Amino acid sequence: MARETDADVTTTPTSVEREKIANSEAKNGDIALELSGSWYGYIGQDSEGAYHHMDSRTMTIFVTEQDRERFLPDGAGLFWFRVEGPVIQTVCLEHYPNKNLENWKDFVDMKRGWSELPVSAVDQLTQNLESDDPITDQIQTR
Repeated sequence: MARETDADVTTTPTSVEREKIANSEAKNGDIALELSGSWYGYIGQDSEGAYHHMDSRTMTIFVTEQDRERFLPDGAGLFWFRVEGPVIQTVCLEHYPNKNLENWKDFVDMKRGWSELPVSAVDQLTQNLESDDPITDQIQTR
């Protein structure tokens, strides 16, 4: 894989971690997944270091060796996500009658465990509202 330079990647602080934002051109032809932000979902990283991603359009989960990078194609109004490198596993949830994203998370938790799961906006808001923070307490009493 080509070495990234400062011109290739911008690191942006986010609420959880530092995010890689890449230029719109891929560094090599080994693209495992490239999706619009409308369809892409990051599930998390398991305890064995694999990254789990979801294409919500096709209800397909991709397990990869590499993390995602976010990029903005020329003229686009929405960020896209790209994952380079090999795909370890692909699972189409539509082929299994009782499978959904929560079942997948539970399955991975049971087999491998998670080292990182993203916090949903709803969960983050609930945590904030339930905290002992005086600002939050003021918001709740209004």
